Amino acid sequence: MSFPGMPGTGGALAGGGGAAPGGFDPNDPNIKWMQKAMESCFAKTVMSGGAGFALGGVFGMFMAS
Repeated sequence: MSFPGMPGTGGALAGGGGAAPGGFDPNDPNIKWMQKAMESCFAKTVMSGGAGFALGGVFGMFMAS
């Protein structure tokens, strides 16, 4: 397996520049928006509620059959 930052794998220690390991640019507006969403308690609450609702529906369908 290769992990970002390991020598010889093209990670952060291999030199180069521009994009971060994994090919993501930390200055990309979409990346910044996603980071803000992941740090937001409201966004995490909405995602948690949606996932719980969906999981409850799946379990309900299994229990009903």
